[in-house]
Amino acid sequence: MPDEPEIIHPLARKPANEPDYTNYTPPPPVPWSERLNRMRRIWPIWTLIAVNVAVFILGGISDKDIMRQALAGGNMPARVREMGEFWRLLTAMFLHGGFIHLGFNMLSLFNIGALVEMMLGHRRFLTVYFLSGLGGSLMSVMLSEYRGVSVGASGAIFGLIGVVISIFYQHRKKLSSAGREIWRTLIFSALLTLGIGIIPGSIIDNWGHLGGFLVGLALGYVIQWPQSLAPMPSSDDASSSMSESSDK
Repeated sequence: MPDEPEIIHPLARKPANEPDYTNYTPPPPVPWSERLNRMRRIWPIWTLIAVNVAVFILGGISDKDIMRQALAGGNMPARVREMGEFWRLLTAMFLHGGFIHLGFNMLSLFNIGALVEMMLGHRRFLTVYFLSGLGGSLMSVMLSEYRGVSVGASGAIFGLIGVVISIFYQHRKKLSSAGREIWRTLIFSALLTLGIGIIPGSIIDNWGHLGGFLVGLALGYVIQWPQSLAPMPSSDDASSSMSESSDK
């Protein structure tokens, strides 16, 4: 009796264009010494986080302490316009209305800030951060009809998002799939947050967010990106590295 042919389930068949991972060796774990060096390299981010947390603890400001936020230096459009208290444009960046507000902003600063710092270096990162924060505060003063107090580092963080979106757009043809995913995620996050800010009854300072975002977008075209700090991962590089790993 002839041997029956082996039956292979269609889902078990390996696609013709799928890379061969038979001899793939995972990279070794990153030593703790290298991890600590990476953390030390982003010292501007740790400094900003420490200052924001220290101001929050020492000031004891909560989301209900409107008077204390105003006295501490919160951005008050009416007082800035009518009394020339422009120092509020800067001090408001280090104040937060509650633990959740502080925690969310510091987490965002760490995540997106580490990417920007890696791409641009210390000085350019700090330039984008402070110019975006000041730009967001200024747009809030010029266009906001809110008569209360605006606080938070959100404008500066939106500037960091904007500069990454701007740089990635200029190099969009060289982006790898991971880079394009980061680009789309940042665009979605920015649009989602801005959309929440226009919901009736929202107390989010959308003008501050939008101002910081626009400053970041503009700076992405002005600031030269030193690719020696973080070279752009191109699609060609990704494909060549895959072919090299399969040949080994």
